[in-house]
Amino acid sequence: MFNLIKKDYIFTRKQLYVVMIYCLAAPILLLIDGGSKLYWAQFFIPFCCVSFILSKIFYMEDATDVRYFLKRLPYTVHERVAARFCFMGITLCLSEVYLGLVQYFLFHQSMEIIIKSNAIPALIFVMYYSLYIMLAYCKGYLFAQNSIYVCMIVAAFMTIAYEKMNIPIDFSKMANFKSVICLIILSIGIIFLFYLIACRGDVKREN
Repeated sequence: MFNLIKKDYIFTRKQLYVVMIYCLAAPILLLIDGGSKLYWAQFFIPFCCVSFILSKIFYMEDATDVRYFLKRLPYTVHERVAARFCFMGITLCLSEVYLGLVQYFLFHQSMEIIIKSNAIPALIFVMYYSLYIMLAYCKGYLFAQNSIYVCMIVAAFMTIAYEKMNIPIDFSKMANFKSVICLIILSIGIIFLFYLIACRGDVKREN
């Protein structure tokens, strides 16, 4: 399984360079702007990091000849799908760690605020990307990719609505012990459910 995860990072190394440039530029632009819209970084840094790389992988694997090649590898469907979930989880964790470092060193936030402000968005991303992977295995790349566009439109609409109503977007105030625990339990259930559906969907597409 480690080789499958390693393969994904090797095949997307060009995208990784683009993501690195974006991750370096975005916080600087927010800092120049005064740091009043840090929530944009809390959303777009993990979102762009994972979406850009994950979508590239599924784009390459959506071709019939590539799917046939993957079928001939000495890995079961469950191992391939599990490796993709691990790839998503590792990439998301790395993006959240980087975001935490940005908040700590550039915006001088405490570790408590950093953990609280990133807990809920991170868990929401876990659930969304589990859905994305499931859709990609069951319906294909294009169907899954459309969910990204829907997600971006919804996020932009909600942000504009909150700003119009002068409601501050502060995830640290939304995070409490009960809400985080509930989201963790929900995330685990969704990952397990979508993993099983993705495995069945991949088998059907192979046939």
